[in-house]
Amino acid sequence: QNKNTDFDKQKNYASFTLCNDAIDMYSEEMTRVVLVPTWDGSGKYYMGRTKVGVDELSVLATGFSDSVASNNKEIMDNELIIDKIKSEGFIIIANIYCFEDTIAPQRLNAYVYENAEKTKIWFDDSAINGGRVWLDPTNASATNYICSVIKEVADFGADCIYLQSVEFPTARKNSTPVYTADDKTLNRNLVLMSFIENAVESAGDRPIILGMPLLCATDGDQEKWGGSLFDTSAPVCSPLLTPPENSDYISFIENTYIVMNDKAKNNFSTIKVIPTVKNQTEDPDFYEKMAESKADSYIILP
Repeated sequence: QNKNTDFDKQKNYASFTLCNDAIDMYSEEMTRVVLVPTWDGSGKYYMGRTKVGVDELSVLATGFSDSVASNNKEIMDNELIIDKIKSEGFIIIANIYCFEDTIAPQRLNAYVYENAEKTKIWFDDSAINGGRVWLDPTNASATNYICSVIKEVADFGADCIYLQSVEFPTARKNSTPVYTADDKTLNRNLVLMSFIENAVESAGDRPIILGMPLLCATDGDQEKWGGSLFDTSAPVCSPLLTPPENSDYISFIENTYIVMNDKAKNNFSTIKVIPTVKNQTEDPDFYEKMAESKADSYIILP
């Protein structure tokens, strides 16, 4: 949130400065001309310079200045909230969606495209179904942006950083994603591994938790991940455990957790598995059961 607010603040400040510069230039130029009294369309009498130029620019400059002050207040309020949360003994996990981002592609011009000429933007579904754009995992502007967000939240005070959507988008019927990199030589697994390595470096001493579907932690998927991301530079991976319908979800979570941690013993870098589970809202004893389960740590999504 602070990243977006700071971005807006910079835009507002730049506009404020531009208006002030324009006022200075306008005022200097207007000293060289004779002002002619004028009647506007509503019959009001005015001096051309006052009504047309400086007044409007001054109003714009004041508006942008107020926006900058509002942006600063929002950033400070967010920082106070973080300080209050940490003072109460809570651990702050920053949840970052990486390439599944509907805002950053436009700002960075780092879209996934639908054609080789890169004139048609790719969407992950039809417009009628609410299709969304994605950041291109092979675009340096996209990966640098995400890493800058990771660094900012780490500096801001997050205790650890949970990454989601570290993957390539999936092609849909009659619509195949086109990337900055040549798809014929594209090694998707290597691209994502390299991104995770940079993400870990950007986080500094804050641990990265790599969220992923269970499939990514086991067999992998060539289209999404180019294989598995179970062992990466991230010290912790967090597969999403979705129990089969009508199964004992606690037993499923416990058994999968044990298998995954045994598998992690053969890893080079990722040495810890923390399962992600969705809140079982239909079970009023869900939290109590999870606390008593064999999973010594876990992440619960709403």
